[in-house]
Amino acid sequence: MATSVNLSSILRNFATKQESPFVYIRDFCDYIKKYAAKNLEQQPNLVQYIEISESSLTKELEELASKHEVYLTTQGGKPVVIVITYYSVLYANYYTENTATAYERCNCEKAVQFWKKIDLEQEEKQRQEKYRKIINNIYKDNYMKKRLQKYNFE
Repeated sequence: MATSVNLSSILRNFATKQESPFVYIRDFCDYIKKYAAKNLEQQPNLVQYIEISESSLTKELEELASKHEVYLTTQGGKPVVIVITYYSVLYANYYTENTATAYERCNCEKAVQFWKKIDLEQEEKQRQEKYRKIINNIYKDNYMKKRLQKYNFE
């Protein structure tokens, strides 16, 4: 299964792993060498990155910068890549986490009944989870700790 190498997505994954859009080119060069060696079987096109030099990687990153996918700069005298797509992933994750409270509910009779049912189900799940944690804590902190730790009340 040969797929084309997308340097931009590898860079975005590295930035996401670091939890920062600021990536030092030297660190990314080390990462892409390890990534290429690890994933060579699934993506044979990664062979070009196994022994890539920092200068040739910088040239490829300059091509991405010309497409406005990254921004090249220096920080403390070291070359840095600012991964613009990191922010799109960050905001997409933020949006998906906060969509549950981002809507208004309809006030019609059918919608009220529907949401009442959904709310009751969610409250029931939360209540069950709360009691499950309490029961498990009681038995795990019990004087018969070792024997009862094997039990799980789910």
